[in-house]
Amino acid sequence: MVNPNKANPSEHTNVAAGKMSISEAHHKLRHISHTAIKHAISSGIDIDMDSKPEFCEACVKAKSSREPFPKKSDTRATKYGE
Repeated sequence: MVNPNKANPSEHTNVAAGKMSISEAHHKLRHISHTAIKHAISSGIDIDMDSKPEFCEACVKAKSSREPFPKKSDTRATKYGE
């Protein structure tokens, strides 16, 4: 017997809670570019187009790079701790 007090889970699937900012969508959509988010609007996501993108530290860290270690060093330590 079906309990009438419990809602059918399929009735609540893919329900948006209202407009989300571009930065919220950026985080929820796994840090895709803000331009790609604007193109995703056609898929039914309700985006507040007036919102401004915020700084995303995770994206900056993921895109950071470093110089490669040199294969050979021209300097040599002469004392302990140099």
